[in-house]
Amino acid sequence: MHKASDIALDRPAGMNAPRSRSLASLYVAGPFSMGYVDFYTFLIPLYGLSLGFDASEVGLLAGARSIIAMFLSIHIGVLMDRFGTRKVTLFFVWTGMALAPLFPLVPWFWALLLLQLINGAAVSFAWSGAQTLIAQLAGGDARHLGRFTFFARLGSTTAPILGGAVWDFGGAWPAYLVGAAWGGVLTIALLRAPEAEFFAPPRYDATSRAKFRARDAWPRVSDYLSSIMLITIPAIALSMAIMSMRNTTYSIQTSVYVVYLNQVGLRRSRAGSVRSSPGGRSVWVMRSARCSAAPRCRSF
Repeated sequence: MHKASDIALDRPAGMNAPRSRSLASLYVAGPFSMGYVDFYTFLIPLYGLSLGFDASEVGLLAGARSIIAMFLSIHIGVLMDRFGTRKVTLFFVWTGMALAPLFPLVPWFWALLLLQLINGAAVSFAWSGAQTLIAQLAGGDARHLGRFTFFARLGSTTAPILGGAVWDFGGAWPAYLVGAAWGGVLTIALLRAPEAEFFAPPRYDATSRAKFRARDAWPRVSDYLSSIMLITIPAIALSMAIMSMRNTTYSIQTSVYVVYLNQVGLRRSRAGSVRSSPGGRSVWVMRSARCSAAPRCRSF
């Protein structure tokens, strides 16, 4: 028989009872963080088409959201480790909210491309931050990670449907304002979630945490070299290859596919429903997988 102290030591770091209960806030953040990306990703082709842009220009706008994220992902991850995942994630959520009302004010392609570069990176980092936070707080517990993924897919399913319906109702202005409100709900969920203490920012002394300095905004070559070296680990290299293939098909689905749906005359709400259908199937596939592993699905 184990003593109570032994059982406590067996728990993953940071996963005491209060912390476990607080993960419910991250289950709420799941759909709103992944949906945050899908909402704006679905709207930008619609907005580009409404301005008369051709398919190549719409494709550039859709792909622009990943350019800054591709080059700065490692740096943003370092900032999350240094200053706290939740704090950095909230910064990018608020950035996306602030930029959302600017889209209907920008009808020029190059200005819109610049706005999409910044906003696309912000919402991408908000989503990756939420993923990082649940991974840190769950301590590798597959049950909690599975729940988060399930709820995140709900956001991926509902965001395009809602975006299309609001666009049919009032056009670009209300659609992008709903995107800002979506970020507001995500903010509330993240504020109710705890910071990952065992990944919390280091202290320079006994009383103060690391403070942001201007030089911290610039990426460090050493951070990139140490991260790139991780590719030598087969499991990480395989994961990166799978993610690359997944993101390629996702980009096609969110750009060319939306243009096609517009050309065949579908209303925006119906286009959103068709666009979100893979996410809906993913929800039920994950649910069925869990039930096959646990016949009564009690653990879910």
